[in-house]
Amino acid sequence: MTWKCLIFGNAARPKAKFKVWLQMQNMLLTVDRLNKWGIQVESKCSLCQREEETRDHLFVECDYTKTVMQKLMHWTQNQNIIAATWEQHVYELIKRAKGKTKEAQLFKRYILKGVWRRRELKQQQQSSHGRAKLEKKKHRAATTKQPWPREAGEEEASSSNNKVAMAARSWRRRSIEQQQ
Repeated sequence: MTWKCLIFGNAARPKAKFKVWLQMQNMLLTVDRLNKWGIQVESKCSLCQREEETRDHLFVECDYTKTVMQKLMHWTQNQNIIAATWEQHVYELIKRAKGKTKEAQLFKRYILKGVWRRRELKQQQQSSHGRAKLEKKKHRAATTKQPWPREAGEEEASSSNNKVAMAARSWRRRSIEQQQ
């Protein structure tokens, strides 16, 4: 179990660590697994709408995932992960997540979160139940005169991205101060 460093010593919540464990075991509820169980759902990737959604596609091949990883690498001042297979991807993740540095902790916390949360938001928007919840939120925002985000789910995603960006900026600031 070479990927144990992604879970043990990780400052993320237990739910996030469990999802990383599911990801490594290929047990996340991706579309290909649901179809194998006889649950009929749209087989296209909910993020890029191009290929069948598998673990390998979702975390290695998907254009959206590549963009998220590129941003994460930029924030943590790392080189981008370029992997053709799942095994190469995991090897690169392990290499960057080892250690107790702030950079490694930040990396471990947001390795899965960015991709999986965005996928869940898109799926929620596409379902009728999700659209009903969205309309309810819009109505509540209109009656309480709160600003409503332009895109559904933008508010939740931006708050998560802001936390990552703030953590990355403070980490960078401290590392620059230490160098001087």
